[in-house]
Amino acid sequence: MITGEHIAEVAEHSGLIGTPYSELDCQAFVEVILKKAGLKIINYRGSNHMWRELVYDRKVIVNPDIPVGALVFIVRFDGGETKRGYHDSMGNATHVGIYLGAGRVIHSTTGGVQYGKLTRFTDYGLVKDVDYEGGKHDESNEGQGSTEAPGGGQAFKDALLQYISVLRDNLDGLEELIHDLYRDP
Repeated sequence: MITGEHIAEVAEHSGLIGTPYSELDCQAFVEVILKKAGLKIINYRGSNHMWRELVYDRKVIVNPDIPVGALVFIVRFDGGETKRGYHDSMGNATHVGIYLGAGRVIHSTTGGVQYGKLTRFTDYGLVKDVDYEGGKHDESNEGQGSTEAPGGGQAFKDALLQYISVLRDNLDGLEELIHDLYRDP
């Protein structure tokens, strides 16, 4: 079975750094890497299609303990999902890359295929048919103190993620409220 580590290795050694965005946009770059890694996948229509159809176990990035080889996304809750025919709370993925570990991502953006920082991305998901259990998680924060909140644990993390989800779901309503409050009479 293909591992997340293998995907990251293929991405790093692909020889595609510097390829212009006009030749390989973010979604096409990720597709090329996944196919080179041995996955049989369809041609996706963009990062949003990948967010909705290629990955599972989607999560908000709250700490750097992300499986190496996971796909990272920039997800917006801007109403774009409704315009595209989606009537759910999954948001609109506007960008995708591959997590390499140690806070590093490889992706294609306006400057072409390049390395970037995880801090730019909001969410991640695990690619279907890829083994992340046998692979490594990013342990680059070891020795830097605990990443758990006081009184933390899994219950705290789950509650925090649920809270973030609720906040995202209500962002549009909040923007309308702020707009109404400051509207000229």
